Amino acid sequence: MLALGDIPLIYFLTDTRPAFYFTWQPAHWNGGVALRQAMLDDMLARQRTPRYCVIGRMPGFRPTDPIHRFVLSHYRPIAHHGLFELWGR
Repeated sequence: MLALGDIPLIYFLTDTRPAFYFTWQPAHWNGGVALRQAMLDDMLARQRTPRYCVIGRMPGFRPTDPIHRFVLSHYRPIAHHGLFELWGR
């Protein structure tokens, strides 16, 4: 599963593993776009592209963010509940 929007606890609650090595991948980490691109490249190289993406409490997609671009081009909204959205491939 891929969780966006500062919700790393979702992996524990759903008994799933993150697509990245990190359970949390905030955009403001040092390394910014380059780090997030490296995380995405690694996920794709390891063939860990998840079927679902949970998005929560996010102010919106940033067009410069490689992870956000990937989600927008490979996933579509399936369900919405409160502050969370479920997107699928």
